[in-house]
Order: sequence, then C-alpha cells, then structure tokens
Amino acid sequence: MTPDLALIAGAAASGAAAISMLTQWRHCRRFRRETASTRETLELWRNECSEQFEELRKADQTLEASLRSTCDVLRNGRLNRSTRTAALQLLRTGMSPDSAASSLGLAKREMQMIARVFLLLSANSGDGGLKGGGKIADLKHSG
Repeated sequence: MTPDLALIAGAAASGAAAISMLTQWRHCRRFRRETASTRETLELWRNECSEQFEELRKADQTLEASLRSTCDVLRNGRLNRSTRTAALQLLRTGMSPDSAASSLGLAKREMQMIARVFLLLSANSGDGGLKGGGKIADLKHSG
C-alpha cells in the first residue's frame, strides 16, 4: 500500500496551518502583554505629570499672591519708617527674617531685603550687625 500523495500533501498543509496558527496566537498574546505593560507605564507617567502640573499651578498661585502682597505693602504704605525701624530692632535681637516678617505682617521677601540692606550698610560702617554673627550668606539660605 502506497500512500496517496494528495493525502500526504493535505496532512502537511494542515500541520503547517496548525503551526502557523499556534505561532500567530503566541505573538498575539505577547503583543497584548506588551500593550498592557506600555499602557500601565504611560498611565503612571501621566499621573506623575499631572501631579507635577498641580505643583506648578500651586507654586504659580503662591508667586502671584506674594506679588499681590508686595504691591499691597507698597501701595498701603505698610513699609514705612516705623515698620522698618521695628524690623531692624527685631533683626538686631537675633530673630530670623522669616519670623520677623510674620510678627510684623510683612512679606518674607521684604524682610529679607531689609536684612540684606542692613547687613550691607553695617558692613560698610564697621557696625556689629546682627546678633549671632549674621551674614548675608545666612539670609540667602533662609528662604
């Protein structure tokens, strides 16, 4: 009994089709896993970017509020001679510019500016300056 060539060809074609389908099924599974992994990674990145945008938005609002408070200080005259004198007295006692600003109701930047000007003037005049050996470098890192 000799096998029929058509039967052998049909069996070979069926085997090749089955192997092809199995290979395609494996590639499809791998592609789905990679797609899911990529989507998870992109979702994580999107969430991180959203958080960073929210932080930037809050920082922008803080800067705008600081600018408004500085304009209010200058417009309302709160940074007059008696306020500057009180600020200098607090700085001479060793209080930090941030603490002095909150106790006088001034913006921190304004108090730091007063402290820097005071230190520059006291350095030029040979005056002792702030208690605790305050230096301009200390003020740069205080806020």
